[in-house]
Parts: sequence; C-alpha cells; structure tokens
Amino acid sequence: INNILDVSRLEDKGLVLNRMDINLRQLVQGCFDTLEAASQVYKIEFRLNVEGSALMVSCDEMVIRRVFMNLIMNAIKYTGIGGKVTIHLSRKGHCAECVVEDMGKGIATEYLEKIFQKFYQVKTGERVREGQGIGLAFCKIAVEAHGGKIWAESEIDKGSRFIFELPF
Repeated sequence: INNILDVSRLEDKGLVLNRMDINLRQLVQGCFDTLEAASQVYKIEFRLNVEGSALMVSCDEMVIRRVFMNLIMNAIKYTGIGGKVTIHLSRKGHCAECVVEDMGKGIATEYLEKIFQKFYQVKTGERVREGQGIGLAFCKIAVEAHGGKIWAESEIDKGSRFIFELPF
C-alpha cells in the first residue's frame, strides 16, 4: 500500500525528498542486515562489491533504501534456494552506479522496458508470483525523482541485473 501511495505522490510531485549525504555502502549493508532472516530461509548469499572509495550521494535515504529493498527482495524471490544476490557499487562519471544482480531465470528482452510500468507483471507459464506489480514502478519514479535513471539487463537462464545511477 505504501508503494502505491508513494508512486502516486511521486507522480504528482507530492512526495518531498529529504536529501542528505548518504554512504551507499552503509545503506546497502543495512538492507542486507534487515533481510538476513530471508537470506537464511532461502539460503541466499549476499555479496557487496564496492569499487573505489566510499560512495556518497545526496539523496532521500528512506526512498533510496526502499529502492534497494525492492530490488533485493525481487532478487531473492527470483534467484531461488542456494543462490547469490550481488550488489555492485561504483563511480561512473558524475554518478554512482548501483547494480543488483541475481541468479534467477532471467527476463525476456521484450519485457525489459515494460517491467517498470505500474501493475505490470511478466507472464511466464509458471504460477504467478506474489506482488502487485508496483515495486519496480516505485523504483523508477524514485530514482528519476533524484535525477537518476534505472534499467534492467537480463539473459534467460542466466539471471538479471537491475542498474540505477544517482548523480553525486
């Protein structure tokens, strides 16, 4: 419900961002700590790779934390038991690049743009996954509200990478 309300507020420019300097390494580590129980249940290994010095960005910590949490929870859901979820943080020009990588079944190319639309869910021949199809829409709107961009790369049977950039 909060995702739906916040998507609506962000679309209407009604959610005011409370920007402050945030260390992305610490933010991601906090997400991993919060999701530790889920990682144990699904036997998921979390990995964090940070290139270079600490990446500090001016952002709304709670909003960007929810972006990471949505992407990590999706990665857990689609990776399956015994897999790995890896986050890569690096500098890319004037932006911090954040990559959430899973070991899931992947997403067909024709769906990669659509998955960020509100209420859209990829139809696979398998049972429908839980969710409302709003998490990735929230991520897109939240990242864009910070002046960044988000996209996905994927290969069937090789997993997916959700990448977003936040300006320094």
